[in-house]
Amino acid sequence: MHVNAKGEHFMPSYCVNPKTRTLHIKVYCHLSSPAPAEWDEFKTEESANIEYEGNLKHCKLCWKKRDAR
Repeated sequence: MHVNAKGEHFMPSYCVNPKTRTLHIKVYCHLSSPAPAEWDEFKTEESANIEYEGNLKHCKLCWKKRDAR
């Protein structure tokens, strides 16, 4: 569970750029806010990893922002 700027808890959603195989946390970086229509969307990080057989990179901007919270 994550906390937004207002201090409210929310469940993040994830998206994958299929060309680069990069996993983003929606709205955590300029690339995924909004995510392009051709990107694949997932409710959990685990479901994205299963779909892409664990062969994903993490977006450095998204994970830096996530870890700062």
